[in-house]
Amino acid sequence: MVGPTGSSVFIRNCTDCKFVINCKQLRLRDCDNCEIMLYSQTEPVLEASKDINFHMHNYSYPEMFEQMKKANLSIWNNKWD
Repeated sequence: MVGPTGSSVFIRNCTDCKFVINCKQLRLRDCDNCEIMLYSQTEPVLEASKDINFHMHNYSYPEMFEQMKKANLSIWNNKWD
């Protein structure tokens, strides 16, 4: 799990992984057969990856919305798909 970050998250060379990510931008490269529950301010960038399944981020914990606010992430702007 990656908590709210106001910058980019880079994931490379992963196979058969599951992620929960809350970020400004997600970039994937050379990944295969991964599931990602995503909140992102921009559309994800996929490079040389296959069998990637995206799901809307619906996980939360008590501090998450305050952390999103500090990271300048709006809950109304999720471009997970």
